[in-house]
Amino acid sequence: MKKISETKITHGVSIEADWRDVTALEWRAVVGYEDSYEVSNTGLVRSIDREVECSDGKVRFVAGILLHPIHKNHKLTRVVHLCCADGHPKKIPIARLVWEAFIGIEAIKICHIGDSGNNNVNNLKAKLPDGSWL
Repeated sequence: MKKISETKITHGVSIEADWRDVTALEWRAVVGYEDSYEVSNTGLVRSIDREVECSDGKVRFVAGILLHPIHKNHKLTRVVHLCCADGHPKKIPIARLVWEAFIGIEAIKICHIGDSGNNNVNNLKAKLPDGSWL
């Protein structure tokens, strides 16, 4: 078992990732962005290696990177910018990406059970369309 602890500071925001067991990190495609992004069960989001067509018609390779979350409206809700098919970025809460990729049940509202900065799949609950909580 290998332990990794890392802190990165980007644009004045500290992003800390701590995994006790690297083998427990699982990546799945982001629903609606399957060819471009993946989300982990711990709430990390990354773009994947892909080829894109530029405005001049040329195709170029784009290397995947780990996306840095931002805080929505200065709250603890972490979001990432994902590029839509029309080329415009869209802010999406990381908790919703994790829920849709790992739980897959339609939800009206996604909430955190504990720490609202922790987007681990085990720290999420959701209000379902019938009004019940899961």
